Amino acid sequence: MVDQIKAEREEFAKKLELPQQAPAALTAQPKVARARLESAYEVAVKDYTKAKNDERADSVEKELAEFRTSGGIQKSDPQVADRDRQMWVQSRGYFLKGLGKDWLEKWDDGKSMPNLFQEVQRTADYIELRNAHLPVTCRLYKDRAVFRDDRQGPEFKQVYSGGWRMPTR
Repeated sequence: MVDQIKAEREEFAKKLELPQQAPAALTAQPKVARARLESAYEVAVKDYTKAKNDERADSVEKELAEFRTSGGIQKSDPQVADRDRQMWVQSRGYFLKGLGKDWLEKWDDGKSMPNLFQEVQRTADYIELRNAHLPVTCRLYKDRAVFRDDRQGPEFKQVYSGGWRMPTR
């Protein structure tokens, strides 16, 4: 039994796929997460189109198509090794790493539009994101998220308490 579990763990590390005998509640989570991320991509395309930013809308559409065909993870991406820091959750929503340097901030209320961020720095302590539309920088730590709005000064202020969660595919 121990050998079987070790083999399944190794297989998961290689392919990022759950074993066939994983509980149904666990295997359903990736489908929900994928659907949420696809929805966020679609909303971003609509928002960029409304804002007449066709270049960015096309770029996000291409990323969405790549996400749908790749299963959501680019194995050539050197950050894949940092699987523990691809989803950061707080009480009202979450940040989720997309393709390349893109991150989406999504809200659980189902009404608020997602925010698009670009990853600008990754350290052992935090991941720094820059809002694609506003002069706002966010740092995601293991237990908090701090933000700096350049229009209000150089100081980072804690906005959320939360933490890293393992994303599901």
